[in-house]
Amino acid sequence: MNNDLASHIASLMQRTSATSLREIDDLIVALRRRREELLAESARVQRQIIEYAELSQSTVQSTRIIAESLAHFNKVPDAPSMTEQHLEDISNEDRERGSGEDRGTFGGNPETPEATCNRASDAP
Repeated sequence: MNNDLASHIASLMQRTSATSLREIDDLIVALRRRREELLAESARVQRQIIEYAELSQSTVQSTRIIAESLAHFNKVPDAPSMTEQHLEDISNEDRERGSGEDRGTFGGNPETPEATCNRASDAP
């Protein structure tokens, strides 16, 4: 009977330990799966961080270019407004300049290109 009792206890211990070992093995498999998922997720997050950093750097460069362009536009002076008085002054100046040039340049001056050409054509 001691032999039967020992055999029965050994069988009971074996079943109990087998169940525990199966649960431990299942837990190891689940942990390995979870580890692989975490590694894949970590790689994905790292890729996204790199993409974000590149996009951020590109945004900063674009913003800097735009800011420099806008600063350039701010330095360009505004064109003066053309008031009627200003236009009249310009018109009077043009008339005065034009009448003086007409007298001095085309008033029969022998040194004008036209006079020179005419003398050259008169030559035999």
